[in-house]
Amino acid sequence: MRKTIFDDGFQAYLTEGATIVGAAGIPMLMDLDNVQIPKDLLPFGKARTCHNRRQYIHFYQHDKEFSRVLTATTRYIDVLKLYDGVITPDCTMMIGQSPCLQQANTYMNRAVGFYLQRQGIPVIPNIRWSDESSFEYCFLV
Repeated sequence: MRKTIFDDGFQAYLTEGATIVGAAGIPMLMDLDNVQIPKDLLPFGKARTCHNRRQYIHFYQHDKEFSRVLTATTRYIDVLKLYDGVITPDCTMMIGQSPCLQQANTYMNRAVGFYLQRQGIPVIPNIRWSDESSFEYCFLV
C-alpha cells in the first residue's frame, strides 16, 4: 500500500494551541516577557555562517530569500535557537495587493512567530501594513 503525504500548504502545526483573533483568523503571539532589545541584527540568509550569536535574526529581505522558513519552519529551529531571538518574517504587504494575500502574509508572520515562541525562542513581532484597509488584521498581535 502506498502512503499518502498530506501537505496543507499553511503548516497547520505552526498554530497548534494558538489563540486565533479577528475576522481573518490571525494567530496571536504569546507574552513577550523573554524579549530584549536586540544588540545587533543579522539577516536570516547569514544565520548558518555567522559566529556572533548575540544578535536577533531578521527577515528584512526579499520574500524569496526566506520563503523556506514559511514552508519548512521546523528545519530552521536549531539554527534560530543559537541566536538571542528572531523578528517575525517580513512578508510583503503592498497597496493594491489582493486582501486575501495580505491576510495570508499576516497569518504566516504570526504563525511562524507563535511556533518559534513555542520552541522557546524570543520573538519580536514585525508589524506590516499596506493601507487603512489592512489595519483590521495587521495590528493583531
